[in-house]
Amino acid sequence: MGTAVSLKLWKALSDKGEKLSKFLPYLAYHEGTRTFLMVDQSLASIIEFEPLPAGGIDEITINNIASILENIFTYPVPPDTALQFIVYASPNVEPLIGKWASLKRGELGKTLAGMRKEFILSRKEGFFKDSPYRPLRYRYFFTLRVFYKKVPDEDEIMKFAHLREAFFTTLGSLELKPKILELKDFLSLITEILNGVPVEFSYNPKYPIRDQILYTSLHVEKHSMTLGDRYLSVITSKLPPDNPDMRAPITGDIFNDQRRITYPFLLTVNFHIPDQEKIKASISQKQKIQTMQATGPLALFFPKVKQAAEELYYALDRAERGETFIKTYLTYVTFTKSIREAKEAENKVLTLLKLCNYVPQVETSVKATVFLKALPMAYEPYISRFLQRGKTVLSSNCPHLVPIVGDWKGTKTPAEIVFSRRGEIMYIDLFDSPGNYNCVVSAASGSGKSFF
Repeated sequence: MGTAVSLKLWKALSDKGEKLSKFLPYLAYHEGTRTFLMVDQSLASIIEFEPLPAGGIDEITINNIASILENIFTYPVPPDTALQFIVYASPNVEPLIGKWASLKRGELGKTLAGMRKEFILSRKEGFFKDSPYRPLRYRYFFTLRVFYKKVPDEDEIMKFAHLREAFFTTLGSLELKPKILELKDFLSLITEILNGVPVEFSYNPKYPIRDQILYTSLHVEKHSMTLGDRYLSVITSKLPPDNPDMRAPITGDIFNDQRRITYPFLLTVNFHIPDQEKIKASISQKQKIQTMQATGPLALFFPKVKQAAEELYYALDRAERGETFIKTYLTYVTFTKSIREAKEAENKVLTLLKLCNYVPQVETSVKATVFLKALPMAYEPYISRFLQRGKTVLSSNCPHLVPIVGDWKGTKTPAEIVFSRRGEIMYIDLFDSPGNYNCVVSAASGSGKSFF
């Protein structure tokens, strides 16, 4: 399916002049179905969506959302199907600021908008000297990848498109405004992630996509990794939370500066849907062995073996009731400009993940592989076995592991722009409403309510 590269092997390949593009999966694009063909003959697609606003989500709403979202994880799919939910905190805010500035009228309005645009874009390293608060564009994605033993024919491509449509419909039913990314939009996204900025180029369908999107190099050492002029820190989850909650502030705490990720980052939650009959048989066999151990002398040395057997019995019972077994792990990649910033970002991510009840770890020897498999549509099921990462969970747990709750994106018309506590840019127009035009402005005394 792919290549998993250790630190030692990566350095050896680099010394031989091997290109990073060799380890990227993107091969070609089927325009009619907006589907990507990967180098291993798999098919993949990527959907962008808007997050659910965090404010006002109560327990009943959460349960309803989880019930709908679980359909993604129980829908019948081919064995070893790979899913990803991704949050990319992009430093490229110019398109959003530019759209706002372009709508200003009159000489004075255009001049003032241009000055504010210039100010915001010049503060990518932070608005304030004593706080690294900076503007970021949070983008949310869902990816689907299905594997085949040979190059898929037209019939299989159409079946894949219908499968993607089922997931698209589920996301749409949650009012997440899903949009299938076409080739141009994906190339803009992936070139930005890999090169630091979107790269405009003339795509040539005669050549593999992966050979046309990389304009920098990856250098890997034991305690550092650079991609061009950026330092990358890679953190994964050994284990997910026992009781996950989709409202957990996994992209940053809005109330605590020390728990806010102020650097660009890529957060990917990978899901592998294995052959259900095979994994049920494996878990059943494991449950029988642990039940025998729980009644034997080993129980004196391993008192939790009985509890483990009971948990496996419960899982098998839930599977008989229609739930699916899913393998999952999380990857957090931060992009910074120095080793000092990389360490700071790393520590903040570790603190944040622990706060959200994950068991995180900083990757060292396999960080290059982990990063590459966290890229959109790049996850391959074999990698979790190679890395020994993640955990098998029931499909009912998966919706709460998905990062779909975020900051409100604002209204449709960019009459004005404001920033969330995480640096998210929001458009505001009080007249973007079919009903009443009401607004409440709340802030401390003297903080600028009247000016706003």
